[in-house]
Amino acid sequence: MKTSLEHLPASRQLHLQYIVDVLPGEFEQVTGFANGKKKHSRILKIILFGNHATGKWVHDPHVSGYLSPSYEFFL
Repeated sequence: MKTSLEHLPASRQLHLQYIVDVLPGEFEQVTGFANGKKKHSRILKIILFGNHATGKWVHDPHVSGYLSPSYEFFL
């Protein structure tokens, strides 16, 4: 399992860093409406998986026949 984003271009790294910076605040807002145990939930890890994690993402769908424009995360 890779532990860095160095295999991705700088623009993708910046985009992912922005997502990682924004997720905790958004998660906190959503859990603010929860009850019981869910109200005290928190993010322990953010794991990128799929094409971007393995380095198999595609920028030009015409070259390989498919497109992977989105990121997949486990929280």
